[in-house]
Amino acid sequence: LNKKSRSESAGGLLLLEQKNRRFFRKNTEALFLAFNPDAPTELRVGGRGSDPAGVGVILFFNFNNSFLKQKEIRQAVIMAVDKSKFKDFGEIALGPISPISWAYSLNLKNPVFDLPSAEKVLRKSANATNSAQLNFFTYYDYLNDAEQIVRSLKDAGLEVNLNLVSSEKPDNFDLFLAFWNVPSDPDQYFFWHSTQTQGNLGAYKNVKIDKLLEDARNTSSVDERKLFYEDFQRIIADDPPAAFFYFPYIYTIKRK
Repeated sequence: LNKKSRSESAGGLLLLEQKNRRFFRKNTEALFLAFNPDAPTELRVGGRGSDPAGVGVILFFNFNNSFLKQKEIRQAVIMAVDKSKFKDFGEIALGPISPISWAYSLNLKNPVFDLPSAEKVLRKSANATNSAQLNFFTYYDYLNDAEQIVRSLKDAGLEVNLNLVSSEKPDNFDLFLAFWNVPSDPDQYFFWHSTQTQGNLGAYKNVKIDKLLEDARNTSSVDERKLFYEDFQRIIADDPPAAFFYFPYIYTIKRK
């Protein structure tokens, strides 16, 4: 499956076009292609036991949807999905910063999978707002993950329409599952600051997050930046702009 590449802008990377590089979950598929003369000269293969990549599988929430704008709804959506089902594909994500980053917080806790509690919150709020039918978009590459997530959300009582897109970001999404290139530097201003209309896909706005991202940019001290990003990750966990699922394991196979 061809992985979408990203277009660079202001320190961030977004899904836009295809590139001749492939990612696989099954090593047998990659090994077959490694001996195919028409295959790419370099293959990156996902598999348990390899290093987690600086990329993540993430479900963006659209804050223009009044239903998803409610913090308890987003928390319930995350609670409704058993992230342990993705453990064979990568390291479970606890937030937007990769576990291989120097700024990664060791104080984060994995959200509890609790379908009955999630269902209770979602059904109550859905009945009150009549906004429970959600448009879920993803790329074909992530269809298996999307179907798993959609099943979980339906089990929790939500009405979810699953749609596929070819390359461009959908304009009318409520939930958007994508493969996200995580910056090597923990500065994620481009993705989560409220002024960033291109990178902040779901129009997330949190004044505390804005201030922390600004403060982290205004110091060259690594120790100070680490403290700012510690708070950044803590607040993101409480007021999530997205559901962070996993950082895929990656092997690199090169044909000589």
